[in-house]
Amino acid sequence: MKTVYDIFVRAYAIATKEKKERKRASRKNDGPKWPQHALVFDTETRITADQSLTFGVYRLCELVEDRYRVTQEGIFYADDLPATDRGVLAAYQQTAISDVPSFPPEFPLYSRTEFMRRVFWPAIKRDGALVCGLNLPFDLSRLALPGAKATKTNGRSRCHSIRTEPRTRTFPTFSFSL
Repeated sequence: MKTVYDIFVRAYAIATKEKKERKRASRKNDGPKWPQHALVFDTETRITADQSLTFGVYRLCELVEDRYRVTQEGIFYADDLPATDRGVLAAYQQTAISDVPSFPPEFPLYSRTEFMRRVFWPAIKRDGALVCGLNLPFDLSRLALPGAKATKTNGRSRCHSIRTEPRTRTFPTFSFSL
């Protein structure tokens, strides 16, 4: 009869410096941590149940060294905003002091459609800009076109539009620094 003996081994492994160096080297090759451009915007809405867009403000920024610097800023308003409300925004536009040094001072006032065509889509498509907002899903929904038909597919809601603007998808991401 054979006797079987159990052997228990406890090991203490020490990481070599070579592995740490390889990991650090791979991080350096991943490319820049932040995109070269950023679009930061916020929208304001009515206090009615539909919370329709009244106006919004935006800033286009460019990464210089390790900070984003403002290259353009302005205001946009709902396409159906009444003339009296547009007048208030136009009066503010005339007196606003821009943080972008330029002569003459530029502080554009766009309709929602103009903002999407002149600022939003070019920033994303041409510049690959990071889009930022405090409540970004809500703010993006205020920029969405009316009349889209929602359908249910694979447990996800998908919005189809007959408009010619590009379709977008929003994905939540989380970033933590320890």
